[in-house]
Amino acid sequence: MRAPILIATLAVFYPVRAATAQVPAHMSHRQDGCGGLVAGALAFSGLVVYDIATAPASARWYNSNRLAMSPIINPREHAYGVAFSVPLGSTPPRVASTFSSNRQAAGAKSEGRALLWSLGATIGPMIPGLLFAQSNQNHGAAAALIIGGLLFGPSAGHWYAERWGRGFASVGARLGVSAVGIALASDCSFG
Repeated sequence: MRAPILIATLAVFYPVRAATAQVPAHMSHRQDGCGGLVAGALAFSGLVVYDIATAPASARWYNSNRLAMSPIINPREHAYGVAFSVPLGSTPPRVASTFSSNRQAAGAKSEGRALLWSLGATIGPMIPGLLFAQSNQNHGAAAALIIGGLLFGPSAGHWYAERWGRGFASVGARLGVSAVGIALASDCSFG
């Protein structure tokens, strides 16, 4: 579990490192007002890493809080039907079925896939964005890809687990932290 978090942390901090590496040495000292900008960047990065790391928990939540349906087939007695289970308490009821060992066939969400969705949707757009930025071609597209990956990508695992509200709430939190960081950046001057 630590390796994906490390990869996500490196992916989040690489554009920051690349952007600060281009600041001339005589302009690199920080003046009044920049502490809030740094705090906002750290909060944003923390929200990205947290959202990616909690995507498997959304898949577990989906698997424990969903309507389960299993076919019941007994050819000897010519009995066919369907069994339903709805979790009403803290422990979901189990439905006895010949297909109960194969949870993926019953529509369960994979924790690994939720993590991969979050990682892939975050890092995937950032790679071409960084390539555009380094090639000095289309900086608008580079910024759109990097910002889009960082804003929406971490929520992809939650959306995969059908936790729409959780995914959009975390996008809103990242947008809010970004707005505060941009507001604080107006007080920050270099040089």
